[in-house]
Amino acid sequence: MTITGRSTSGRMRLDRPTGHPKRREARRQRVLTHGVPSITEGIADALVVKDLGLFFLCNGKGQVPLGGSHGFGLYYRDCRYVSGFEVDVAGGGFDPLVATVTDKGALIELANRELAAGSETIPKETIILEWTRRVDGSLLRLDDRLAFHNFRDAPSVLPVSVRLIAAFDDI
Repeated sequence: MTITGRSTSGRMRLDRPTGHPKRREARRQRVLTHGVPSITEGIADALVVKDLGLFFLCNGKGQVPLGGSHGFGLYYRDCRYVSGFEVDVAGGGFDPLVATVTDKGALIELANRELAAGSETIPKETIILEWTRRVDGSLLRLDDRLAFHNFRDAPSVLPVSVRLIAAFDDI
């Protein structure tokens, strides 16, 4: 099968494919039924924050997974600059309470699962993480603010780690 084209005033015009109709149909079936499916994790439920040409996609917990094949990250024009961004608190998990997208930003609130911090156990849903994310397309910047709210009678000391993968993935 061949596709021919002609340039007309700087524009390319593609002619219809040539070749025998049975060969075209056989190729069409082969491509449609024997191709390798995409292995990319879906982003249908992603939180999307955008300003001008800069946009950021994360999951409902505010994370951009460090591994795997996914479409989350920080994008500018046709390139992904951040392909992994995870925050870990005391090695435990936080469950989403609410996620709201605002103008140029998102607010994600998470509640802790039961956590072991040193010799003490912190009961679930006593530490609330308020994660604010904003993008600024004019400065090409992603700003994150993490605020922890302790609803216990005693103070809590928790280790927090941030892991980031910066990669320049051309789209």
